[in-house]
Amino acid sequence: MELNGRQVLIVGLGRSGRGAVQLCAALGARVTATDLRGEADLPEAVAEARAAGAALVLGEHRRADFLAADVVVVSPGIPLDQPDIAAAEAAGRTVIGELELAASQLSCPVVAITGTNGKSTTTTFAGDLVRAAGLRAFVGGNLGQALSTGVADGPHDVAVVEISSFQLEAAPTFHPRVAAMLNCTEDHLDRYPDFAAYRAAKEHVFDNLTADDVVVHNAADPVVREMVADLPCRARAFSQADHGRAGAFLAGGRIVLRDDVGERTVDLERFPVPGTHNVENLMAAILCVREVGVELGAVEPALPALRGLPHRMEWVGARGGVDWFNDSKATNVAATIKTLQGVDRTSVLLLGGKDKGGEYGPLVAAMAGRVRAAVLYGAAAPIIADALEGGPVPFERVDDLTAAVARARAVAHPGDAVLLSPACSSYDQFNDYEERGALFRALVEELS
Repeated sequence: MELNGRQVLIVGLGRSGRGAVQLCAALGARVTATDLRGEADLPEAVAEARAAGAALVLGEHRRADFLAADVVVVSPGIPLDQPDIAAAEAAGRTVIGELELAASQLSCPVVAITGTNGKSTTTTFAGDLVRAAGLRAFVGGNLGQALSTGVADGPHDVAVVEISSFQLEAAPTFHPRVAAMLNCTEDHLDRYPDFAAYRAAKEHVFDNLTADDVVVHNAADPVVREMVADLPCRARAFSQADHGRAGAFLAGGRIVLRDDVGERTVDLERFPVPGTHNVENLMAAILCVREVGVELGAVEPALPALRGLPHRMEWVGARGGVDWFNDSKATNVAATIKTLQGVDRTSVLLLGGKDKGGEYGPLVAAMAGRVRAAVLYGAAAPIIADALEGGPVPFERVDDLTAAVARARAVAHPGDAVLLSPACSSYDQFNDYEERGALFRALVEELS
């Protein structure tokens, strides 16, 4: 995409927007950045934009700016049906997302990792494996640095990019070398009208794949199997059980990798990240990086250095014989179910936050026999209580996370685990899941 001398409007000055401002300015574009927030809310972003020579429109969006632009770059958190964006499209302006912008300037192969859950961990594992093999890797996207930032930091041998459904909505020519679909379950139904629309957004990651590309997919997820059934590229499947196809599965404490020339194994004895779901994430990461030049001999020596991410089944500490885990990143029902399935003891489960429109029925079934009691808090507590009513697990409702921690301490028995795995977003009482997880850690650390 040629941007030199063209008028570009960046909509939103979050992480993606900030990266887009820097990249467009470096490419010679005439940049305007607009955000509904004021300068006091965005001091660093505003300072960066001004230093890059961008014009700023803060506290409002002006229709004239959208119509004057040659290219409108939309941050992923902003719906494309926003009236000014729709007006720009109707007037024939090019409307794209930051992912499309950045990918159009990349020369290295891209590993795109998406799915409802596990994206960040799998992306991090894959990036670490690429670097352990001595290759230069950009690791980011929806995680960490925006891809636009990675373009400026290049060159790279490989870009390992976490991709969200929001990003894929505005990336019509995005063409990864490897596309991984980890799973697909209900999520973001506060933005999409139904699951079919959410699934369709996820499937855009496959739009431009060819016979030279590879899809890595979860053989145990029926929705994912449907998604990849008729793609023109090569497929590599993963699951805990042997699925009978090329890819990866588990056997005897080892990952078995199967391809056209036979089977080889990776010993998991020195893999330090707990949870069967993290073994699945590792399998997906290995399959991805094998397609971009990482030799199998580099994988096993790299395993001891792999780490889980903050707020994803993060062990906070033990209090009175009870282990406390921060799984604040579990912002949907499927993520919480995966967490419960990976815990080897009875749990007290903290649920709540802002409801995202999904069904809690599957969670009720997963809690049976695993959860001693549930503590519900926040805006979604009444909705979750309706789902749990009459079920096998007792529950209590409290106002906020502070009260939830206190109640969990009271009902947990020695040998139990207390899990903050909320199955909801954090936006009722927090700015994001990280702020929620940080408060949980602080509350646990204060317990005697």
